[in-house]
Amino acid sequence: MPTPMTPDAFIARGVPADQAKAFAEQHNSIAGIRVPESSVQPAPVTAPAPKSAATPTAPSGMTPEAARAEIDALRARRASGEMLDWEWRTKAEPRILELAGLTEPLRALRADPVARAVESAEFEASQVQDAMATSVDSGMKPASSPADYVFPEHDGSPEGAEVDRQFREAMHGAGLPREMGNSIAADVDATARALLDATEAQTDAFMAEQDRTLKRMFGAQYDARVANVREFLREQGERSPALRVLLEQHPELLSGWRTVFALAQLTESRRRTGGARR
Repeated sequence: MPTPMTPDAFIARGVPADQAKAFAEQHNSIAGIRVPESSVQPAPVTAPAPKSAATPTAPSGMTPEAARAEIDALRARRASGEMLDWEWRTKAEPRILELAGLTEPLRALRADPVARAVESAEFEASQVQDAMATSVDSGMKPASSPADYVFPEHDGSPEGAEVDRQFREAMHGAGLPREMGNSIAADVDATARALLDATEAQTDAFMAEQDRTLKRMFGAQYDARVANVREFLREQGERSPALRVLLEQHPELLSGWRTVFALAQLTESRRRTGGARR
């Protein structure tokens, strides 16, 4: 059973308090969890004391340039999503410390009670991250059939019924969970209504605002996560003519931050679990 998430879990990972509530609501919606409004109010958070910068020193026998190149390669694998949390914490981070010549200074730093408290908080935040990933993964079971999705009502015409059928089949073919499919359908419908009479400039402004929101949410992972979603949509468009037409003619309908965030969760869950769908 998926575990409800609260804003505090996101705040522990460095998400600003004013965004944490939206993140928690999105997570719980994707996982099909309904929680009382009072349980998703973020608790006050105190920022940790800033850390002093350390001067990297390459290990013996390695040039600073070679050490920097290896550090950059490790970080690039992390940013691309190729390296998951366990490998990053247990292998990459210790190696980066070694390459930066920080192993001994780190031991000295840990003797400081304040530094130990900060390190403990960071470890707890990583545990929250793991728990959140497990919770998301547990809610990624695909819908049993296209009929499981609950779409906004169409206009009742044969054409509307056919579009409804095609998109249900596209979602089911992509392996979207029922709650996620429902959320995306509602978001696409709301976007279509909001942009019904919009000019090209207004549509461009809407998409730019969604993009700014995603950049705030994803931070340094923005490029990698958005690229994964785009690749996912491209692959699904090859399987579904209706989705391909939508992507080509009306990409703004799938540009909403809620839709992109949900699909990013889906693609990352599949990377973690090692399968296209479960």
